[in-house]
Amino acid sequence: MFSAEHERMVLVIAPLLFICADNPRHAEVCGIKMPSSVYPCRKCYQMKYQGIQATNEAGKRISKVVPLDTILLRYDPRTRQDYELASSGTYNEIPLRNGISAVNLCYKDTGSYALLLLSFFDPAMDRPVEVLHTILLGAAKYLVKYLVKNLLDKPSLDRLTAALKKHESSPAYSRTFRHKLQYCGSFLGWDFKQLIQILPIMEMEFSGPGYHNAQLMIPVFKRLGLLSSLVFVRAIHANAERYILNVQEAVVVLWVVGVMK
Repeated sequence: MFSAEHERMVLVIAPLLFICADNPRHAEVCGIKMPSSVYPCRKCYQMKYQGIQATNEAGKRISKVVPLDTILLRYDPRTRQDYELASSGTYNEIPLRNGISAVNLCYKDTGSYALLLLSFFDPAMDRPVEVLHTILLGAAKYLVKYLVKNLLDKPSLDRLTAALKKHESSPAYSRTFRHKLQYCGSFLGWDFKQLIQILPIMEMEFSGPGYHNAQLMIPVFKRLGLLSSLVFVRAIHANAERYILNVQEAVVVLWVVGVMK
Protein backbone atom coordinates (compact mmCIF):
# COMPACT_ATOMS: atom_id res chain seq x y z
CA MET A 1 0.00 0.00 0.00
CA PHE A 2 1.08 3.61 -0.46
CA SER A 3 2.38 5.35 2.66
CA ALA A 4 1.89 9.11 2.76
CA GLU A 5 4.44 9.31 5.55
CA HIS A 6 7.16 7.53 3.55
CA GLU A 7 5.88 8.72 0.14
CA ARG A 8 6.29 5.28 -1.39
CA MET A 9 4.69 1.83 -1.57
CA VAL A 10 5.32 -0.26 1.59
CA LEU A 11 4.60 -3.81 2.62
CA VAL A 12 2.09 -3.95 5.47
CA ILE A 13 1.94 -7.07 7.66
CA ALA A 14 -1.05 -7.56 9.94
CA PRO A 15 -0.11 -10.02 12.73
CA LEU A 16 -2.68 -12.54 13.94
CA LEU A 17 -3.36 -11.79 17.58
CA PHE A 18 -6.13 -14.29 18.32
CA ILE A 19 -9.19 -15.97 16.82
CA CYS A 20 -12.67 -15.49 18.28
CA ALA A 21 -15.28 -18.20 17.76
CA ASP A 22 -17.73 -20.41 19.63
CA ASN A 23 -16.55 -23.72 21.08
CA PRO A 24 -17.42 -25.95 18.08
CA ARG A 25 -15.63 -23.62 15.64
CA HIS A 26 -12.65 -23.31 17.98
CA ALA A 27 -12.39 -27.09 18.02
CA GLU A 28 -12.48 -27.19 14.23
CA VAL A 29 -9.83 -24.52 13.83
CA CYS A 30 -7.62 -26.17 16.48
CA GLY A 31 -7.91 -29.60 14.90
CA ILE A 32 -9.51 -31.39 17.85
CA LYS A 33 -12.82 -33.19 18.23
CA MET A 34 -16.04 -31.46 19.26
CA PRO A 35 -16.79 -30.34 22.88
CA SER A 36 -18.68 -33.60 23.49
CA SER A 37 -15.46 -35.64 23.18
CA VAL A 38 -13.50 -37.16 26.06
CA TYR A 39 -10.78 -34.46 25.93
CA PRO A 40 -12.68 -31.34 24.76
CA CYS A 41 -10.39 -28.60 26.08
CA ARG A 42 -8.16 -26.92 23.51
CA LYS A 43 -5.74 -25.69 26.19
CA CYS A 44 -5.14 -28.75 28.36
CA TYR A 45 -5.76 -32.49 28.71
CA GLN A 46 -8.59 -32.39 31.22
CA MET A 47 -10.74 -35.47 30.79
CA LYS A 48 -14.49 -34.95 30.59
CA TYR A 49 -16.35 -36.61 33.48
CA GLN A 50 -19.96 -37.71 33.33
CA GLY A 51 -20.47 -37.24 37.06
CA ILE A 52 -21.17 -39.69 39.86
CA GLN A 53 -24.41 -40.57 41.56
CA ALA A 54 -24.58 -38.86 44.94
CA THR A 55 -26.80 -39.31 47.99
CA ASN A 56 -27.81 -36.86 50.70
CA GLU A 57 -27.55 -37.36 54.46
CA ALA A 58 -30.83 -39.31 54.47
CA GLY A 59 -29.46 -41.75 51.91
CA LYS A 60 -31.74 -40.47 49.15
CA ARG A 61 -30.29 -40.47 45.64
CA ILE A 62 -29.79 -37.01 44.21
CA SER A 63 -28.55 -35.71 40.90
CA LYS A 64 -25.18 -36.66 39.48
CA VAL A 65 -22.35 -34.32 40.40
CA VAL A 66 -18.83 -33.93 39.08
CA PRO A 67 -16.23 -34.56 41.82
CA LEU A 68 -14.81 -31.25 42.98
CA ASP A 69 -11.20 -32.45 42.76
CA THR A 70 -11.58 -33.06 39.00
CA ILE A 71 -12.35 -29.36 38.60
CA LEU A 72 -9.62 -28.02 40.88
CA LEU A 73 -6.76 -30.20 39.63
CA ARG A 74 -4.20 -28.84 37.18
CA TYR A 75 -3.77 -30.78 33.95
CA ASP A 76 -1.00 -31.10 31.39
CA PRO A 77 -1.27 -28.35 28.77
CA ARG A 78 -1.72 -28.92 25.08
CA THR A 79 1.34 -27.42 23.42
CA ARG A 80 2.04 -26.08 19.96
CA GLN A 81 4.41 -29.01 19.49
CA ASP A 82 1.55 -31.44 20.26
CA TYR A 83 -0.63 -29.72 17.66
CA GLU A 84 2.17 -29.86 15.09
CA LEU A 85 2.75 -33.58 15.68
CA ALA A 86 -0.98 -34.29 15.49
CA SER A 87 -1.41 -32.31 12.26
CA SER A 88 1.45 -34.22 10.65
CA GLY A 89 -0.09 -37.56 11.63
CA THR A 90 2.76 -38.56 13.97
CA TYR A 91 0.55 -39.11 17.03
CA ASN A 92 2.92 -41.66 18.51
CA GLU A 93 5.50 -38.95 19.16
CA ILE A 94 3.16 -36.95 21.40
CA PRO A 95 4.07 -37.67 25.06
CA LEU A 96 1.59 -39.92 26.83
CA ARG A 97 -0.84 -38.18 29.20
CA ASN A 98 -1.93 -40.15 32.26
CA GLY A 99 -1.35 -43.40 30.42
CA ILE A 100 -3.65 -42.41 27.53
CA SER A 101 -2.20 -43.16 24.11
CA ALA A 102 -1.63 -40.12 21.94
CA VAL A 103 -4.02 -41.29 19.25
CA ASN A 104 -6.89 -41.12 21.79
CA LEU A 105 -6.27 -37.52 22.86
CA CYS A 106 -9.07 -36.33 20.57
CA TYR A 107 -7.10 -34.67 17.80
CA LYS A 108 -8.82 -34.55 14.41
CA ASP A 109 -7.72 -33.69 10.87
CA THR A 110 -9.75 -30.59 10.01
CA GLY A 111 -7.25 -28.89 7.71
CA SER A 112 -6.14 -26.56 10.49
CA TYR A 113 -2.47 -27.44 9.90
CA ALA A 114 -2.23 -24.40 7.58
CA LEU A 115 -2.49 -22.06 10.58
CA LEU A 116 0.54 -23.74 12.12
CA LEU A 117 2.60 -22.37 9.24
CA LEU A 118 2.33 -19.03 11.04
CA SER A 119 5.37 -19.09 13.30
CA PHE A 120 3.84 -16.91 16.01
CA PHE A 121 0.49 -18.70 16.19
CA ASP A 122 -0.14 -21.09 19.09
CA PRO A 123 -3.51 -22.95 18.98
CA ALA A 124 -3.51 -23.34 22.76
CA MET A 125 -2.67 -19.72 23.61
CA ASP A 126 -4.27 -17.72 20.81
CA ARG A 127 -7.83 -18.99 21.23
CA PRO A 128 -9.52 -16.95 23.99
CA VAL A 129 -11.74 -18.86 26.41
CA GLU A 130 -15.22 -17.37 26.53
CA VAL A 131 -16.36 -15.76 29.78
CA LEU A 132 -19.81 -17.24 29.12
CA HIS A 133 -18.53 -20.81 29.37
CA THR A 134 -15.98 -20.32 32.15
CA ILE A 135 -17.93 -18.08 34.54
CA LEU A 136 -21.66 -18.34 33.84
CA LEU A 137 -21.95 -21.82 32.35
CA GLY A 138 -18.89 -23.02 34.27
CA ALA A 139 -18.31 -21.94 37.87
CA ALA A 140 -21.71 -20.26 38.36
CA LYS A 141 -23.71 -23.14 36.90
CA TYR A 142 -21.81 -25.72 38.95
CA LEU A 143 -22.17 -23.79 42.22
CA VAL A 144 -25.87 -22.97 41.74
CA LYS A 145 -26.71 -26.58 40.85
CA TYR A 146 -24.67 -27.83 43.80
CA LEU A 147 -26.43 -25.42 46.15
CA VAL A 148 -29.95 -26.19 44.90
CA LYS A 149 -29.70 -29.93 44.32
CA ASN A 150 -27.26 -31.00 47.05
CA LEU A 151 -27.26 -28.55 49.95
CA LEU A 152 -30.69 -26.96 50.33
CA ASP A 153 -33.67 -28.83 51.76
CA LYS A 154 -37.18 -27.88 50.61
CA PRO A 155 -37.83 -25.22 53.30
CA SER A 156 -34.50 -23.55 52.51
CA LEU A 157 -35.15 -23.69 48.77
CA ASP A 158 -38.61 -22.18 49.23
CA ARG A 159 -37.14 -19.43 51.39
CA LEU A 160 -34.50 -18.62 48.76
CA THR A 161 -37.09 -18.62 45.97
CA ALA A 162 -39.30 -16.22 47.93
CA ALA A 163 -36.33 -13.93 48.57
CA LEU A 164 -35.46 -13.87 44.86
CA LYS A 165 -39.01 -12.86 43.96
CA LYS A 166 -38.50 -9.63 45.87
CA HIS A 167 -35.92 -8.60 43.28
CA GLU A 168 -37.79 -9.61 40.12
CA SER A 169 -38.72 -6.02 39.29
CA SER A 170 -35.21 -4.66 39.82
CA PRO A 171 -34.19 -2.31 36.96
CA ALA A 172 -30.72 -3.91 37.01
CA TYR A 173 -32.16 -7.09 35.54
CA SER A 174 -31.99 -7.27 31.77
CA ARG A 175 -35.00 -9.59 31.77
CA THR A 176 -37.48 -10.91 34.30
CA PHE A 177 -36.14 -13.76 36.36
CA ARG A 178 -39.09 -16.12 36.22
CA HIS A 179 -37.59 -19.61 36.40
CA LYS A 180 -37.93 -21.87 39.39
CA LEU A 181 -34.64 -22.76 41.01
CA GLN A 182 -35.29 -26.49 40.93
CA TYR A 183 -34.96 -26.25 37.15
CA CYS A 184 -31.56 -24.56 37.30
CA GLY A 185 -30.03 -27.34 35.20
CA SER A 186 -31.70 -25.83 32.13
CA PHE A 187 -30.92 -22.19 32.93
CA LEU A 188 -29.24 -20.05 30.28
CA GLY A 189 -26.25 -17.79 30.69
CA TRP A 190 -28.28 -14.67 31.51
CA ASP A 191 -30.14 -16.55 34.27
CA PHE A 192 -26.87 -17.38 36.01
CA LYS A 193 -25.63 -13.84 35.43
CA GLN A 194 -28.61 -12.52 37.38
CA LEU A 195 -28.26 -15.15 40.12
CA ILE A 196 -24.61 -14.45 40.88
CA GLN A 197 -25.48 -10.77 41.29
CA ILE A 198 -28.26 -11.40 43.79
CA LEU A 199 -27.16 -14.54 45.70
CA PRO A 200 -24.31 -12.82 47.62
CA ILE A 201 -26.81 -10.52 49.38
CA MET A 202 -29.03 -13.42 50.46
CA GLU A 203 -26.96 -13.84 53.64
CA MET A 204 -29.60 -12.14 55.80
CA GLU A 205 -32.20 -14.66 54.63
CA PHE A 206 -30.18 -17.54 56.10
CA SER A 207 -28.89 -16.09 59.36
CA GLY A 208 -30.59 -18.65 61.59
CA PRO A 209 -28.99 -21.81 63.01
CA GLY A 210 -31.03 -24.08 60.72
CA TYR A 211 -29.39 -22.87 57.51
CA HIS A 212 -25.83 -24.13 57.93
CA ASN A 213 -25.48 -25.45 54.35
CA ALA A 214 -26.65 -22.20 52.81
CA GLN A 215 -24.30 -20.21 55.06
CA LEU A 216 -21.38 -22.28 53.77
CA MET A 217 -22.01 -21.19 50.18
CA ILE A 218 -22.64 -17.46 50.73
CA PRO A 219 -18.89 -16.57 50.97
CA VAL A 220 -18.23 -18.57 47.80
CA PHE A 221 -20.89 -16.66 45.87
CA LYS A 222 -19.52 -13.38 47.21
CA ARG A 223 -16.11 -14.22 45.77
CA LEU A 224 -17.68 -15.35 42.50
CA GLY A 225 -19.56 -12.04 42.36
CA LEU A 226 -16.30 -10.15 42.85
CA LEU A 227 -14.64 -12.08 40.03
CA SER A 228 -17.66 -11.51 37.78
CA SER A 229 -17.61 -7.76 38.41
CA LEU A 230 -14.03 -7.75 37.10
CA VAL A 231 -14.41 -9.94 34.02
CA PHE A 232 -17.64 -8.37 32.75
CA VAL A 233 -16.20 -4.88 32.27
CA ARG A 234 -16.48 -3.75 28.64
CA ALA A 235 -13.03 -2.21 28.23
CA ILE A 236 -9.80 -1.54 30.09
CA HIS A 237 -8.57 1.97 29.28
CA ALA A 238 -5.66 2.15 31.72
CA ASN A 239 -3.61 0.08 34.21
CA ALA A 240 -4.17 -3.18 32.32
CA GLU A 241 -1.41 -4.87 34.28
CA ARG A 242 -3.09 -4.00 37.57
CA TYR A 243 -6.41 -5.25 36.22
CA ILE A 244 -4.89 -8.60 35.25
CA LEU A 245 -3.38 -8.96 38.71
CA ASN A 246 -6.76 -8.21 40.29
CA VAL A 247 -8.44 -10.88 38.17
CA GLN A 248 -5.75 -13.42 39.04
CA GLU A 249 -6.10 -12.61 42.74
CA ALA A 250 -9.90 -12.96 42.55
CA VAL A 251 -9.53 -16.38 40.89
CA VAL A 252 -7.12 -17.59 43.57
CA VAL A 253 -9.31 -16.33 46.41
CA LEU A 254 -12.41 -17.98 44.89
CA TRP A 255 -10.49 -21.22 44.54
CA VAL A 256 -9.20 -21.07 48.15
CA VAL A 257 -12.63 -20.23 49.61
CA GLY A 258 -14.23 -23.00 47.52
CA VAL A 259 -11.73 -25.60 48.74
CA MET A 260 -12.15 -24.56 52.37
CA LYS A 261 -15.93 -24.88 52.11
